[in-house]
Amino acid sequence: MTSAAFYYHFASKEELLEELVETFAETWVAAVTSRLQATEDVDHLGDFTDSALDWVEDNQSEALVFFSTAVGATAAVDQCRATTRERIIDVMTTELRRLAPSRTPAKTEASAVGLFVLIYVSARSQLTTDEVFVTLGRSRFRREVRVLASSVVVSSRTPKAQPATV
Repeated sequence: MTSAAFYYHFASKEELLEELVETFAETWVAAVTSRLQATEDVDHLGDFTDSALDWVEDNQSEALVFFSTAVGATAAVDQCRATTRERIIDVMTTELRRLAPSRTPAKTEASAVGLFVLIYVSARSQLTTDEVFVTLGRSRFRREVRVLASSVVVSSRTPKAQPATV
């Protein structure tokens, strides 16, 4: 593409970045939503994490832009990421209520945030093949993510208060 053609469609490189991030964000929200809605019970959250990370892997080029572009690249990109985070956490909260209706609202919200952070950090780790991903290898990394997803959401035990020591 010539620079003339580029600037015909986009006013700047920043505008192109914003468009790429916004487009990916919409498809990522839809992908996470459909995969989580297909989850039948909390015991299958590992299937959800695998499916979500497979989708990120299948959309690697666009995902790299979304997950790895420096924070502060533009205010619009930062806002898009924040809005996407809120939307996905809302979906996760709704779906976790469906999957675990006996949980308190506070535990459900906390689990949704934890699950979002797990997926987000795991996607970044996988995309950038960071030290953790390389050390564990793909299979063990995915296995560990599955276990963490279950512990974030399924752990319903309330820790016992420790007696005060004097």
